[in-house]
Amino acid sequence: MHPKMPADVNVSPDEIIDVLKAKAGFQTALLAYPPRARKKRRGTGRYKARRRR
Repeated sequence: MHPKMPADVNVSPDEIIDVLKAKAGFQTALLAYPPRARKKRRGTGRYKARRRR
């Protein structure tokens, strides 16, 4: 959404610093978790292939 009035853009430097600190905190918290292993999904398609013997 684009700002319509000059008052919509009026942001104090302290608010910008708080936002940047919060973003950095979320990124460090996110990177602290180990990556998840993806589970293999078998037979989730529309047509299931028959297993050959």
